[in-house]
Amino acid sequence: YDRIQKQERLHYAVSGLLIVAAAIAVCVVHHVGPVDKTDARWLLL
Repeated sequence: YDRIQKQERLHYAVSGLLIVAAAIAVCVVHHVGPVDKTDARWLLL
């Protein structure tokens, strides 16, 4: 039971990190300049 809780916590931590990383990537792309269609497609993947 304890092991399952730890795995869940790890899963939430990884999900949170991915969301934060995606948000930072979007901000960086917006600050760098106009977004190419290829970049937009890459962000959607």
